Order: sequence, then structure tokens, then C-alpha cells
Amino acid sequence: MALRLSEVEEIRCENGQKVINWLSQCRYFSKRRIHVVKNDEDRLVIKLYTSEHTYQFYMTDNDYLSCSASTRKPRPGEGWTRGNGLCNGRVTRRLFNEILGAIVFYEAKEVMKTRPLLADEMMKTGQSAADATEETEELSVT
Repeated sequence: MALRLSEVEEIRCENGQKVINWLSQCRYFSKRRIHVVKNDEDRLVIKLYTSEHTYQFYMTDNDYLSCSASTRKPRPGEGWTRGNGLCNGRVTRRLFNEILGAIVFYEAKEVMKTRPLLADEMMKTGQSAADATEETEELSVT
């Protein structure tokens, strides 16, 4: 059974408490959006889910914080999901911010390069639609 942070009475790991506090300062934070996987005295493991990825945070009282990303479904023909380690190191606010930045750009989609529209090109050169169409047909034939 999945346990949401909203159902946990207490975070046992000291560094886990610190990271949860930092998360709670983020806009749109909700305890219902955090899946608690492990809540021991020396470590806390939580997951956040997006439509395409799962992000797992791992915190220990040995001053360690890491985050990894996994796809939620395999690619066609593969029976496994792909993943990457995002950031890890000592538990600091700086590392936490690096993790958040990594998540943002892991989710971000590439902006496609736009191509000029034929009508825009015609306006710049003063061509008529018939001339532009003839040019386009000549290019496709040769």
C-alpha cells in the first residue's frame, strides 16, 4: 500500500525532515503528492510522480542526498524502464536547488525550430503566389 506523506505521523530521519521542510516551501507543495517509500531513523526515501517520470529522493543521516529519475513506461520493444541519476552529495540547500533544477529540465521539452511560412517569404520578396508555387514545384521536380 502506498503511503502518502499526509498519512505519515513523523519523519524519523533528521535530514529527511530538512528536505521535506525545503519541499514544503515550494509553490504547489502538497503532502498528498509525495509517496513515502521508506521512513527509518537513518534514512528517508520518497518519490514524486509526473505523467512521464518518477523521481526518487534518498536521504540519510550520514549527510547524503540523492535523486534519480526513471521513466514510468518502457520504450517499444524494451521490457525495462530507463533512468538516470540526477544529483547527489552532502545535504545542502544548494544541492536541493540543483536537484529541483535538474527535474525541471528533465521534464522540459525541446522547442522546435520554426520554418518561415511561404506567405511570409513572399511578402519579403514581393513575389506573387503563382511565382512562389512555380518555384516550389521546380525545386521538388529537380
